[in-house]
Amino acid sequence: MTTQAGAAVATAAQQPPTPKTVKARRNWGDVLLRVVAGLVLLYLFLPIFVIILFSFNNPSGKFNYSWQGFTLNNWAHPFKYPPLTEALKLSLNVAAVSTAVALVLGTLVAIALVRHFALSGSTRR
Repeated sequence: MTTQAGAAVATAAQQPPTPKTVKARRNWGDVLLRVVAGLVLLYLFLPIFVIILFSFNNPSGKFNYSWQGFTLNNWAHPFKYPPLTEALKLSLNVAAVSTAVALVLGTLVAIALVRHFALSGSTRR
């Protein structure tokens, strides 16, 4: 091997390899999945948005079906009606209990899965 060839090999060995760029192709399945997921989320959150919007309505009667005008009076005393306050307390109690139960069960399942895979010697991920 000549000195020039040896120098070229040494120079090539010192240079880091150039990273290959991968161009992401978006196929129609990915786009369709994202559109459907967005529509499902919109369908789920639309009633909540309507309720929030109508909480700022100024109804003329007992029912709040049509928009009469904007007001903040409905939010001036949010705990004015005792049945609504009791319903809120009950909802918070149910949420707390279900969170505690889910936390305990999820922790126990996680411990069981770790022990199962540690004892079986499985290294799959």
